[in-house]
Amino acid sequence: MTASRGSWGPPKILLDALDAVPSFEEPALLHECARQVSRALGATIAVQDSSRRRIALLFLLKEVMPYPDGFQVLGTVVSALEGETRHMARVRTAIALAEVPVFPPHSWERLMALLSGLEVLDVVGAFQEALGRHPDPLPPHCTEPWSAVLHAATLNARPGEPLPCVLLVEFFARHAKGQQQQELLDWALEHRLRPESYVDDACTPVTPPPPVS
Repeated sequence: MTASRGSWGPPKILLDALDAVPSFEEPALLHECARQVSRALGATIAVQDSSRRRIALLFLLKEVMPYPDGFQVLGTVVSALEGETRHMARVRTAIALAEVPVFPPHSWERLMALLSGLEVLDVVGAFQEALGRHPDPLPPHCTEPWSAVLHAATLNARPGEPLPCVLLVEFFARHAKGQQQQELLDWALEHRLRPESYVDDACTPVTPPPPVS
């Protein structure tokens, strides 16, 4: 995770993306999100009661930050609650930029849009086949192509090979059709050369407000 455990708060880009998710207009869904994240992480994640949704989301992110895969687990839960919408695509892009800023925003945004709605029945099997020689298994929360690609983006490339996430995108393209397939292959081809890490100002942490007494 890019945001360090000693940071004052979570990346602003992720907070902004979550604050725009329509599902969180219902306070009950925000609490349900925290409950599901708690179960997935095996921890107690609480949402602070607040009349301002953004403040509640800020403290939710702060609770999730210490866990290595916390943002991705949160993204998986939000995906289940929100569904395939442009708001969810923005959340996925924000998580990518916050955790693995190896590509600039427009690259991640384009890829997350292409992976949206892509059906891969066996994500674990696809990961193993695409990166079979890599020793790291796919974490249990990576049940969708986008989260598997984000995990692959944290892995080191072998000498002379593209980044694992690029290889995985190429493999996932087999499950797409028509224009979606071609655009996934085009994205992979454009990113075969290893990029320099990209750091965006929006990924700087947000300072939480003092607790209300």
